[in-house]
Amino acid sequence: MTRHVCVILLNWNDSHETLACLASLRTVTYPSFQVVVVDNGSVDDSVATIRAHYPEATVLEAGSNLGFTGGNNLGLRWALEQAAAKVREFESDALQRATEDQEAIHA
Repeated sequence: MTRHVCVILLNWNDSHETLACLASLRTVTYPSFQVVVVDNGSVDDSVATIRAHYPEATVLEAGSNLGFTGGNNLGLRWALEQAAAKVREFESDALQRATEDQEAIHA
């Protein structure tokens, strides 16, 4: 049985790095995973840009900068509400290679 996996990405005023990470995640072949981007109160056009380029990703707007822990906790609560069996937190500013993404999600 395939377990549902949720990948959490944090964003704060840096859609460029988040988009690069999302592009990498788009190549993942794991059959049951979803991505949630937690926007930590960006004041640029990050939210609109991410939603326009990756409509399959869920974008949660924190409303303010909750920091690393607070943003991940918001994403974690959402993932648990979606009945995720596993949660992976990815650093959006560290470009992931497709093979590393595959291994992290399958782990």
